Amino acid sequence: MFAICSRKPFGAAARTCGVLIAVCGGLIGGTANAAEDAKWFVVRHHTTGNCWTAMLIQVNGEYAHAFAQLAGGPYDTKKQALEREAALEKEGVCTK
Repeated sequence: MFAICSRKPFGAAARTCGVLIAVCGGLIGGTANAAEDAKWFVVRHHTTGNCWTAMLIQVNGEYAHAFAQLAGGPYDTKKQALEREAALEKEGVCTK
């Protein structure tokens, strides 16, 4: 990690660098937590019926996709999501 520091007097520069390091550290920590919470899902386009697998993260305690419906999940592995996708295709819920 690096910090951008100004050429202000030592006290002001130290405060500026400290804030940047704290902010960057928080962003990196947030990314690690998101990866831990990520789960596999089968998502379905609401108008075409096309399905695919996607890894989603929780936002405000919920898993959501921007424009597709959740058709299966959460699953711990992509293999489980692909098996559910195949079952949904056989049932006629999903198209390729």
